[in-house]
Amino acid sequence: MNLSQRGIEVYVVLSGSAYGGIPEAEYSAVNELVSSGAHVSFNYDYDYVHSKVFVIDNETVIIGSINPTYYGFENDLGIDLVIRNSSVAQVFAEVILTDYRNGSITWINYPGVVVSPINSMEYLEDLLNQPGTLYMAFEELYPSSGMYDLIAMHGDRIVLVGQYSENEEAVNELGAVMVNNLTAKAMVVGNYVYVGSVNLDYTSLHSNRELGIIIENPQVAQEVITVIQQWYGESKLQNQQVIHQTNYSSAQALLLLILLVLIIYMLRYSRRPKRRKGMPRL
Repeated sequence: MNLSQRGIEVYVVLSGSAYGGIPEAEYSAVNELVSSGAHVSFNYDYDYVHSKVFVIDNETVIIGSINPTYYGFENDLGIDLVIRNSSVAQVFAEVILTDYRNGSITWINYPGVVVSPINSMEYLEDLLNQPGTLYMAFEELYPSSGMYDLIAMHGDRIVLVGQYSENEEAVNELGAVMVNNLTAKAMVVGNYVYVGSVNLDYTSLHSNRELGIIIENPQVAQEVITVIQQWYGESKLQNQQVIHQTNYSSAQALLLLILLVLIIYMLRYSRRPKRRKGMPRL
């Protein structure tokens, strides 16, 4: 709001659909933005406008999976990239402005810019076909993505998924590890890095508006790998602690059951009437 109040043009595209409906608080925020001079549009062309991207002065792009909310910043596990490249910024700005006008765009003329439903399936499949150790952190990794076989081709892999029942097949088939509060959508193979809003499920690939980027950069690749490895290690440790606590609780329960049986047995024995000794005959 501060930017629009200073006379800077601000365009905001919001999803016309939302899980559970659009909350009243969001409408209030929209009214504040409009009152301050921002241009706000709800887009209804897709199941969900799920992208999380900011373009600043047609020079800088902030893109990834982090929602601009308290929980997005303080609680969720997400990854964003800050890219200072005017050519890339202008491509994303064009997509945002087209969606703002509820227009149509069918072609992205810039390598590595990932846009659902235009090219995300093609780009992510190409990335998975690259050789090397695979590192993945995806909130949703469902069979409907059609990518399980490509993921399984990487014998060396770390796969993290959100803690949802729909991800259980990824756990069973790909050895994925569930991570609480995971919202990231990121992948690294070799020096190639994908970061964005695209989940690996049919809706995200084919029915939503999603935005992401694939870059070749060894330093960024290593940074993202480090984050994924850290989340993996923390999650494995938490799971081991839960298993230990469960085993300890089971042992405690068994011990209490044995003690209870012994107490009941002792009480029953102590309450039995004593046998009278035979009286001597006179």
